[in-house]
Order: sequence, then C-alpha cells, then structure tokens
Amino acid sequence: YKGKTDAEIVRMLELSTLHHEITHKAQELNGIDCALEDHFGLPDELWERMGVDFRESVNTELAAYLGEMITSENPSTVLLHLMLHFLAGGVSLENFVVARYLYNTLDGRKKEDWLDWGNAREVVGLFLKLSEKPELVRERAEALYEKAYPGLKVVDRAMMGLVAALFGRKQI
Repeated sequence: YKGKTDAEIVRMLELSTLHHEITHKAQELNGIDCALEDHFGLPDELWERMGVDFRESVNTELAAYLGEMITSENPSTVLLHLMLHFLAGGVSLENFVVARYLYNTLDGRKKEDWLDWGNAREVVGLFLKLSEKPELVRERAEALYEKAYPGLKVVDRAMMGLVAALFGRKQI
C-alpha cells in the first residue's frame, strides 16, 4: 500500500472483495469443478472424508482467490489476506487449505517441501519473497487458474463494472 492514500487503499479492498464474490458466483453458476486432482495437498482419505460441501467450498475459494490475484492491481494484497488464513490455521478450514495450497504452489514447491501451519516465520518470509515478484505471482496464478478451471474465464474489470452498475454501485 506504499504511496496510496487511505481512500485508495479502501477502494482497492472494496474492489478485491467485490471481485472475490463475483468470481464465486461465476464459478458456481458455470458449475465448473476444479480439474486439479491433487486434493489441494490433502491426503486422499482426508479429502474424501471432508465431504462434498467442504470440497465445493475449497473449489470456489480457489477460483475466487486466483481470480483476485490475476486481476488485482497487485497480487500481494491477496497474498496478505491469504497469509492471515494460513497463519490462523483452522479458523476457516476452507480458506486455510486454499491459502496453504496457493502459497506453496505459487512458490513452485514440491509437496514434500511445503510449509504448513505453525511455521509463522517461514510463512511471513514466503509472503515477502512472493511479494517482491508480483508479475511472476500473477503469471503463475493465471497458469494455475487455466489448469484448474479450463473453460472458465476470469471475471475482468469490464464485467465487474457491469455487475457494480446492476447493484447500484459507483463505477469501478
């Protein structure tokens, strides 16, 4: 947020939240499941035990966070939000699973080298590392989105403007 006014920061957060919710709805309405078969780093048995509602929630959260990263002014704002979920652990299990998954996959880590809950210093260090390369994070997020949701387009700024107009919000 360096160099931004309070109003600009608030606007960025509003746009990010709006984009997140619109992406949730687009993914839900299109009914496209995540094509990834890695269970977001969870063991197969645990993934199956978590149930359909949990798996669908993780699916839509991943789409929403990736969409935010791809279209945001700076994907580091999304990484910051996700870091809070990663550090909090199971407060919101779906968001924790997605945060853990994105941090590790966007960094290109092999599964056996993943950071996990309880490693606060390392998670903050990874946030700082990823934040130094926002365009690389955006490129990796785009590639992961395309792999995870073939056929589902990222909700862009024009679509956000249309939705905002429909809901009586100011121009985006």
